[in-house]
Amino acid sequence: MSFFRHKADQIPVVIFLLFFLTDIVIYFTIDNPWFVATWFVAGIWPKGNICAWNHHHQHNVTFKSTLLNRSLELMYGFQTGVTTKGWLLHHVLGHHKNYLQQEIDESRWMNKDGTTKSEIGYTFEVAGTSLYRIIQVGRNHKRHLNDFLMMNCIIVVLLGLLFWHNWYNTLFLFLLPMVVGLLLTCWATFDHHSNLDTKNEFE
Repeated sequence: MSFFRHKADQIPVVIFLLFFLTDIVIYFTIDNPWFVATWFVAGIWPKGNICAWNHHHQHNVTFKSTLLNRSLELMYGFQTGVTTKGWLLHHVLGHHKNYLQQEIDESRWMNKDGTTKSEIGYTFEVAGTSLYRIIQVGRNHKRHLNDFLMMNCIIVVLLGLLFWHNWYNTLFLFLLPMVVGLLLTCWATFDHHSNLDTKNEFE
């Protein structure tokens, strides 16, 4: 009996798990700064693709087991910078409800004067305000917010331990990929959302 809810997720999740295990092996075994930095650069594209699966997972969870879903979200958090229920709150319960109202949309692409934000401006604004907007939406969804905050606390503690053990490897294998992953996710959504000034949701 499969642990997966959908067979299509099996191969991608195995690939992402192998990628994460490789990060861990490199963290504990490689003491060459140039190799670690090169691995970080080489991992930007594949980890950018992991962001899409993390987004899909928060629409429709991957596993039948809550424990397995939380474990996957822990891994995704280190790979993409978005943890348990983060996109559920920001994107599903926030943006999907408010996307026709630019003044409150969590992924708002329009300036107050009605012009379109620049691609870079949109990317950094959505990424930079994501934590605040997640918490704002979470005030009406306390159970999901508690899950989000708990996982963030776990990741902060683990990151702290990793930095204490080897700050350089932690920076390039975990922290920078988290920051870049969040920025890539937000950047990818600019074309999905911008210039859709309409009151008709079917557009």
